[in-house]
Amino acid sequence: MVSPLTLARSSARRPKIVVALWTFAFILSIGIAGGFWGKEITAERVVLIDTESNTADKLLEERFRGPRPVTEIVVVQSDTYTIVDSQFEATVQNLFFDLAALVPEVVAGVSQYYHSGSDYQVSDSGHSTIMSVTMTGTLDEARANVSSIIDLVRRHGGQDEFTVLVIGEASIADRVEDLVYLVMEPPGSILWVLILVLLFQLVSASRLPIIIGFVSAVSPVGASALIEQVFPMSLFSYTIMLTTGVAVGIISTHLIASRYREERTRGIDRLDAIERTGSTTSRTVL
Repeated sequence: MVSPLTLARSSARRPKIVVALWTFAFILSIGIAGGFWGKEITAERVVLIDTESNTADKLLEERFRGPRPVTEIVVVQSDTYTIVDSQFEATVQNLFFDLAALVPEVVAGVSQYYHSGSDYQVSDSGHSTIMSVTMTGTLDEARANVSSIIDLVRRHGGQDEFTVLVIGEASIADRVEDLVYLVMEPPGSILWVLILVLLFQLVSASRLPIIIGFVSAVSPVGASALIEQVFPMSLFSYTIMLTTGVAVGIISTHLIASRYREERTRGIDRLDAIERTGSTTSRTVL
């Protein structure tokens, strides 16, 4: 039966083979991640178990409202002008026509106050209004196209006396994707690695937890990059694996190494100390 004790015993008796295998796995994971990562990442969320709320949402989609469209909310705000001022209307209308020019490839429809007359699209003070932008296609398609919306918002937001902002599933997913690439690719990956090395080097004199922490983070990333070729992976999965893998790997290894040192200070033989650590602290970590 495979257990932390048997794994610790067999690894302690063949340390060179174990180190060689993990080194090979680490290098292979880096190569796989570099070659395959990021080709099929998705912002879509799927509930894999049938809950009452999930069943109700499916029934609503099938029998009443149809698929829920991806919507972005554009906010136009001014401390100087209100919705009744011509300057405010001109800003909103110009933005509206620019957004409407993206129909149908990027945008499926745009709703704004000067056409709808809805009080729900205007703040009580009259200094802010919202525009509802329905995106074309699925969330992943909207995420790929939302940069056009963001560019327009930035351009119109640069005008005097007006602030223009955008928020929605697609724009949030686009921002998350940028952060994922920042973490996964140089120089961002190099920077966070150096920060972690410096941080844990200050609290621990041992380099072993740092080494194991990186191995425990990179190995699942390589495996997930292979899975990604068959099933799309979430935008969040890689950042969670890296941060959690490094943190948990370093902390867990530090606990195991500390227990091993305690056993050795009691005069326990090296192999026996490893076996005792494997049957106690390693089992707890597992």
